[in-house]
Amino acid sequence: MKRITLPAIAVIAAAALVAVAVWLVLDNTARAQTPLPTLPAPANVRVVNGDNAGEVVVSWTAVADASGYRIHWVDNDAAWDAHYAKQDWRNLVLSFDVEGSATTGLTLMVSNPNTGAAPYQFRVGSMSSPGSEPANWSAWQLLDVQGDFNTVTNVKALAAAISISEIAGELVALSGPTTAFLTQARINQSATAIAGHKVALAAQLAILAETGYDARAGEIARLVKQLESNADLIQQGRTSLWKSLAAGVADRREVTLERVVTLTPVTDTKLDDEFYGLVADSDNVSAAELLRLTHLVSLVGLAEYSTDQLQAAPTLNFAPAAGQIHENFDTGAVAAGRDIEYLRSL
Repeated sequence: MKRITLPAIAVIAAAALVAVAVWLVLDNTARAQTPLPTLPAPANVRVVNGDNAGEVVVSWTAVADASGYRIHWVDNDAAWDAHYAKQDWRNLVLSFDVEGSATTGLTLMVSNPNTGAAPYQFRVGSMSSPGSEPANWSAWQLLDVQGDFNTVTNVKALAAAISISEIAGELVALSGPTTAFLTQARINQSATAIAGHKVALAAQLAILAETGYDARAGEIARLVKQLESNADLIQQGRTSLWKSLAAGVADRREVTLERVVTLTPVTDTKLDDEFYGLVADSDNVSAAELLRLTHLVSLVGLAEYSTDQLQAAPTLNFAPAAGQIHENFDTGAVAAGRDIEYLRSL
């Protein structure tokens, strides 16, 4: 249901006056057969906020011959909600009778939601006898009744603190470890996101500072600034660290390549020649037979080892470990290739 905002107060007041006029016409028609004393409506009606939340002071000028006065008030937003729902807004009007014509003021405790301020309308009528319906009413007076500021402050402070916590968590997530598998584009995106989070945190800290919780707001602000400083420090070192890590990975791959392609074959061949020659001489087993058997056993073992590496690779989500598995498979594949080449030469 659409609620009328405060900038439309003038329109609301005018509409309320029209509705009241219709109400009075219908009411007077019903009482046409009963002569009523004609008492003027109280003049100089004023409504102001009292000293306490939800408190309103209503005052007026005394009317001669009045037995008392009746005060009406209604929540303006609730009345408009009822109007749009095609309900009788007059059912929401509250009333209080004041006895004695000399009484010209009253302090009311208005039921007000905890929103800081809510629009209410007030009017005063003159009663010719105790309990009678006033024949004439003053114009409706609109007032933003002040609510419980402390309650509003608590709500604002809580909302700001929750927002700060959420944004701070996102800032921490952007300051995770730097790895060689980042890219410069992703580093730049993180820098942009961090700057945006810092702006959002500043806005929430400003709201928190206005709520009156000076000590707590100050401590939260200090922790946020420290978090931002740490995030900036991490971000400043990301590019150089990433380049160093990427260079290290490239170097490690080069070393692995040299080991697999150059060093291992030469070493294995030299050791094989010496080992097989020694065994053949001592056990009357030919070096050719021993080498054939050894390469067969090696090929079977390497095939099993390489298969295990391939099966493990898809289950990993840690890039460095996946890279190591890839290198292990390459090593096994090269060794198996040498075994196959030897066996084919026989």
